[in-house]
Amino acid sequence: MKLHRVVNNNKSSRIFYIDILRGLALFCMIFLHTGVYYLQQKFVYILYNLTDFVNVAFLFCSCYVFFEHSKKNNPINWTSIKKRILRLVLPYYIFLFCYFILLYFTDRSTITTINVIKHIVMWNGIYVSWLVILFIFFAFLNPIILFLKTNNTLLYYLFFLLSFLSSIIFLFLKIQNYAYILCIPYSLTIYYAMWIRNNMKNTRILFLTFTVLMIFLVPIFLFKNSENQTPLLDNKYPPNLYYLFYSFIVIDVFFLLNRFSLMKDNIINRFFIYLGTYSYELFFIHILIIYVLHKCDFFIQTNWAIGFIVVLAMSLIVQLISKQIYVLPLKLSFVDDRDKSRYRV
Repeated sequence: MKLHRVVNNNKSSRIFYIDILRGLALFCMIFLHTGVYYLQQKFVYILYNLTDFVNVAFLFCSCYVFFEHSKKNNPINWTSIKKRILRLVLPYYIFLFCYFILLYFTDRSTITTINVIKHIVMWNGIYVSWLVILFIFFAFLNPIILFLKTNNTLLYYLFFLLSFLSSIIFLFLKIQNYAYILCIPYSLTIYYAMWIRNNMKNTRILFLTFTVLMIFLVPIFLFKNSENQTPLLDNKYPPNLYYLFYSFIVIDVFFLLNRFSLMKDNIINRFFIYLGTYSYELFFIHILIIYVLHKCDFFIQTNWAIGFIVVLAMSLIVQLISKQIYVLPLKLSFVDDRDKSRYRV
């Protein structure tokens, strides 16, 4: 049976393939954050680059769900935006509280007033804060761009041009303090999410999209290869056209697989649906798990596969325990209105 949409008793719905994509992205992100300790191994290095599409995938899922549920005649809903920002910021500060507790026992000298303030305001603090900043920006950008699409076509396409040109500029220009400008090139994801959502049932359009993206990507790859800059990691901070288009291709292939009915109701997909449903909690939890294991020199003593499985398993265990004792709020995710009922096909 092919999965379509997951519906709960309150008539709100989750989109199964978006949860699977988000879960797959989290799965790959955990691998990336553990695999970084084993990049001297060629296989891990190759796999690391192939799976480094996760940032765009997370943003894509957020944009897709927003466009799926937004009202075209009134996309800018300040109540929803405030609610969204709260759901982004609250788990970050819960994470930060736990992180400083760990720092107190492992590296107390780093807990200074300046350092604490930097983390709180998300300025040159822990590296995960840039993703929170990016999602806060997108909480405003998504409704604004949808509003422009309906009410001001000129500005709508001008912003697209700005995003596209910035991603080209960053092919050649590297910026150190990139956290607050990431939203400009990443905004291409908003337009891509609109495109895929409008054409996801058209296999020909999906194939055409794949072809056009490859036509752009191949010469960029050859250019980067001439400069020995092929790793995606060298092209994602800030993201350039090479990184963005590779990620778009992975997403396009995912939707093509969905068109060929390969996304069916099975235990593997339900596992990824679970990861996708609780992706935001698991994102922060796995960072804390990796920090503890790193301080214990765990990754030096084991191979990459065991390291990845241990981090994934421990993250799920902590998430399940925290959910039961309400340490983490139940309604925290990359999207709103989590379905707490059982999934139905």
